[in-house]
Amino acid sequence: MLALVLSMMMAAKDGPPPYPQALTCAGLSRVWSEQQSDAGAPTAADARSDAEFWAFAAMDAARQSGHTADAAEADQLKSRDAARTLFADQPQDAAKGLETCRQLKPPGV
Repeated sequence: MLALVLSMMMAAKDGPPPYPQALTCAGLSRVWSEQQSDAGAPTAADARSDAEFWAFAAMDAARQSGHTADAAEADQLKSRDAARTLFADQPQDAAKGLETCRQLKPPGV
């Protein structure tokens, strides 16, 4: 799975989205995945796939932007925490952001 995701990202013409956008998508998709998993929702597998994709995309974008792996991991945790707040306080905005991220994900990944 990891090899497939990485090969798809490397094959993409434009590479990963800019680091801030990839980071936001990583946080939103991770929280969505946690929510779906906790609820036992039938969409949990898709949510997990999205979260994995965006975590790798954010790490790739971080590397291309000169961030260290440790800094990128810390940034992803902050993004996850911000996404939790957004889902709790402004669920419609969180859903819109998540949908944007889902549209940015390459088909078949």
